[in-house]
Amino acid sequence: MRYAQAKLRGKLITNLSDLYKVYRDDYRGNAEALTTFLTEGVGIKRHFASSIASALLDLAEARSELAGEDGGDASSGGGEGGSQERMVTLAVEGNISAGKAGSKSTFLNVLSHEDTCLHDILKVVQEPVQQWQEYRCRDIEGNEKMENVLEKFYSDPDRYAYSFQHYVLLSRVREDIKSRARDGKQLRVLERSIFSDRQVFVRAMHKEGKMADFEVSVYNQIFDDHLNNDLQLIPDGFVYLRARPDVCLQRLKRRSRSEEASIPLDYLRMLHENHEDWLHEQSVSAEALVQDPLAHAEVLKPASDEYVRHVLQSNPDFKTEVLPNSEWRLATLQHVPEEIRGQVLLLSGAPELPQLKNRLALVMDHDQDVDIDNDADARAEYANKIRAFYDFVRQWKHEEEREQEEQQQLQQLLQALGRAGGNGGQLASL
Repeated sequence: MRYAQAKLRGKLITNLSDLYKVYRDDYRGNAEALTTFLTEGVGIKRHFASSIASALLDLAEARSELAGEDGGDASSGGGEGGSQERMVTLAVEGNISAGKAGSKSTFLNVLSHEDTCLHDILKVVQEPVQQWQEYRCRDIEGNEKMENVLEKFYSDPDRYAYSFQHYVLLSRVREDIKSRARDGKQLRVLERSIFSDRQVFVRAMHKEGKMADFEVSVYNQIFDDHLNNDLQLIPDGFVYLRARPDVCLQRLKRRSRSEEASIPLDYLRMLHENHEDWLHEQSVSAEALVQDPLAHAEVLKPASDEYVRHVLQSNPDFKTEVLPNSEWRLATLQHVPEEIRGQVLLLSGAPELPQLKNRLALVMDHDQDVDIDNDADARAEYANKIRAFYDFVRQWKHEEEREQEEQQQLQQLLQALGRAGGNGGQLASL
């Protein structure tokens, strides 16, 4: 079967899903026509080609029996979806005082304004700052008291950096879980996610020596445990409000939050660099991916013939996972809505956070303040961009879920065929 594998990969058919798609879409379930293609078009010997086509016929029939002859794909319609559809969750990320929330003219207030296109579908989850400012605890004698954890962190970060970051993580997780009830809303917008804590703020404390190596390792272990136990903590997309550090400092002084009075410009610059590294450097624009898909073939679509030959020659024990079948991503990125064209990034996922791979991010420059009371055009522009991004992420999410479901079904059916002693064994090595 190695001979057949090599021939198929030469035609960009790298796994069972690819082959089934060819059989279903190009040959309409005609096993004889597929056999001819595999023999004459691919170059596989006829007895192998006939076995493969026969196995795919069995696979298609078994799939029809499980799904119902005319059952269709419930996730492919692109409509409003059933009652089981989760809300789309976007996390708004940005520097301290980038303009996310906290004053009348900030980004989340713009989105929530009653005359925007988002008002009826939007649920906003703001940072639990009050919990950080009013933490109830007990002294050694059991007397209850209130502590301002945020103030303690800023006044003595060497002592309290780890305690603060750990509590921020716990409080975000708690608020995330509490806010998942749909309440008739289709879009949930978080003011920051747990990922900015790890990728931006904990990294800053580590760089400055405010958190020791072992403290960061403990934090990361706790973070990973939360994430592995609850994948809904991963937002469906990110909105990055990019603002210059000097602009953030001006806004910080204007909002006059007492705990932040001592924040220096250098600290804001470090946070800005960490945001850029996470949400900009570890990503690639949708336009670049469409123009140069070969450079990112492992993310977007099966590679070119030349790349396949290179992989086969340099990796004798080639695994099909090297070239996953994700061509729908490229097709989707070719149709980024006009309102946000040139602003959408595809995250590559840091090595320590592979869960963020292929998540979408919208970059919005946010150096200018918006007067939401008097500037209706600016309100509408902001809201329309987020609405367009929401629709785009929703479409992306549907395609991902459909792909995952199809892969699971194919594997289950293949295992069933193998147990039944049919032709499934001919496909097992693909």
